[in-house]
Amino acid sequence: MSATLPFVTPPPAGRFSPWRVIAGGDRTGGAVSFCDARIPPGSPGPGRHTHTHEDEAIYVVAGVLTEAGENRFEAEPQTLVWLPRQVPHVLANLSDEEV
Repeated sequence: MSATLPFVTPPPAGRFSPWRVIAGGDRTGGAVSFCDARIPPGSPGPGRHTHTHEDEAIYVVAGVLTEAGENRFEAEPQTLVWLPRQVPHVLANLSDEEV
């Protein structure tokens, strides 16, 4: 599938986990992965991992998301985090409000 073809992904019927892949590399021609998440306060996100086929973009809506890899940073609301493929990373919510 090409990233140049339009598509629409409807909202989920229900949320069964904190993480949801909205459109992975299989839908975007391997360009980028779109996900959404609701991470409770003081919770780790996914363990350290590397995307081999697509880049990852994270837009923080609320709370403070911490990237605890080699380049630790805190992303506040309205912050975009860009994680190119092949870059190991681990995310967590170390704050006291939901991310």
